[in-house]
Amino acid sequence: MVDVQTKQVTAVVSRKGIVSVQWSPKETYLVTCEKIKTNQTFKNLNVWNVSSLASKTDEPEKSFEWANSAKDGASSIKFDPEEQFCARQIAKNVIEIFENGNFNESKM
Repeated sequence: MVDVQTKQVTAVVSRKGIVSVQWSPKETYLVTCEKIKTNQTFKNLNVWNVSSLASKTDEPEKSFEWANSAKDGASSIKFDPEEQFCARQIAKNVIEIFENGNFNESKM
């Protein structure tokens, strides 16, 4: 990330193969999705707390497996305008809800 006014790099996500990115409404979180390599399973859909990135912490807030097209991965996670709730699409008709930035325990 770059501070537009000072043109200084403020944070870096150091992951190879990121193909989709999305910001939460208040820009508290950055969601990234990496392309899966052939016959490999890993948690390639990541939610990053921007303040952790700025402090050089290189670990996402939460990681999920995303087996569908990586270009659609970041858009599979949505936040409400106040970032009180976060919904993650798991399958075509299945979602998971998180509350108040607690990604360790889903509410539904």
